Amino acid sequence: MLRFVALVLALSVAGAAVAFAEDAPKTEKPGAKAEAYPLKTCIVSGEELGGEMGDAVTIQHEGRTIKFCCKSCVKKFNADPAKYLKVLDEAEKKAKEEGAKTGETKSKDAKTGEAKDPK
Repeated sequence: MLRFVALVLALSVAGAAVAFAEDAPKTEKPGAKAEAYPLKTCIVSGEELGGEMGDAVTIQHEGRTIKFCCKSCVKKFNADPAKYLKVLDEAEKKAKEEGAKTGETKSKDAKTGEAKDPK
């Protein structure tokens, strides 16, 4: 009986470890450059990301990360992606131009995506 209890306990611990590993956030590959998202607002509605609507909804579209204020904006985006991608393209272009003007040499933190000062 003691062996049976020990076996059940061991299997439970192993199962919990596997479940935890599956739920853990995935990290980027070492050396991968994290790009900061150039917008603080939804590309469809203009609402603040992570504002009153709750956490931002993030999707991948043709290899690009797109953030929305809510799920209904994702549906609107999917109806005419080209229209909304122009907004993102302009924001990325503006961010690059501003970085070039200021001579920004800050690198991005791989975990948070935030700029960090060079040492």
